[in-house]
Amino acid sequence: MRHQRSAALQAQRITIALIDSSAGYETAPDRVRLGDLARFTDDVQTFLRSDSKEVDTQNLDVAIRQGSLAIETAPIAAAPRLFADLQTLLGNELLDGIEPKRKAIIERWQKAAHQTRGLSYRISAPLLRRPVVVSADTDYRADDADQWVQVERYIQGEIQDLGGVTKANAHVRLPDGTTLTVTTEKDLLRDDQINRLYQTAMLRI
Repeated sequence: MRHQRSAALQAQRITIALIDSSAGYETAPDRVRLGDLARFTDDVQTFLRSDSKEVDTQNLDVAIRQGSLAIETAPIAAAPRLFADLQTLLGNELLDGIEPKRKAIIERWQKAAHQTRGLSYRISAPLLRRPVVVSADTDYRADDADQWVQVERYIQGEIQDLGGVTKANAHVRLPDGTTLTVTTEKDLLRDDQINRLYQTAMLRI
């Protein structure tokens, strides 16, 4: 406990990593979609600066690391609110105790991680006993927010389209006329011997 307190008072290097294989390859410093890079760097800047503006992100030196794509800051000193919010994220998935802008970033990352297979985020620093991870297995939320629950459903509908450039998916027209997009595995579509286009099928999702 004494060691953690003294570490929190020292300048800290914060490393925030984007881990993403949803494009069919592992995101890395030498290959990343431009839109993903722009959104991630903007999120990192907002997360560090947040509402209290303890961190001067305009003049903060950073390094781009593997991991998949990780932004490591120069040592940050005198940012007690940032350090406190990191400790809160490590110990509790309820977001009500952290700054609003930081909270909004984590909520957006959590939603994206639940919706996109192979996507997660990791925050590490010397003051943390382990990294903060936002992934499909976590449930960071405000106290009054809807909670994500893993469910399994069977649906019946006509398959309108199969494939996808970056993500394998099926477009299914339901009996009520709405269309549902279902993410699947490329191997499943490639190895299927039956032409299911414009056929009614029962799907487990």
